[in-house]
Amino acid sequence: MQRREQRVVEQLRGRRALLLRRFNEHRARAAAHTKEIGDPADQARDELERGIDQVLMELEQRELERLLDAEQKLHDEDPNTCRRCGREIDPRRLAARPESLLCVDCAGEAERQGVH
Repeated sequence: MQRREQRVVEQLRGRRALLLRRFNEHRARAAAHTKEIGDPADQARDELERGIDQVLMELEQRELERLLDAEQKLHDEDPNTCRRCGREIDPRRLAARPESLLCVDCAGEAERQGVH
């Protein structure tokens, strides 16, 4: 593995560790809200906080999946090539978002189509 790819893998692993830690914190907090102690206002607040934690966990899980895909791409394919069109991904995009699997054009099209 080239030096650049090794650096990207290290960045991805660091981000993955951070996301896993945050995911586990949200899961623990959501579990703590399952106690139904207090008045209806407390219960409503706990339900709202549990819902927020669930949404954050889903977002973090999707980000973790993208990071794992990007790390796998580094091992299986040319990490500079767009998975959709096969063109080179702009190095500035890869520097800013090393987990990028698509070039800017294809990422924009995927977002417009609702594909992530």
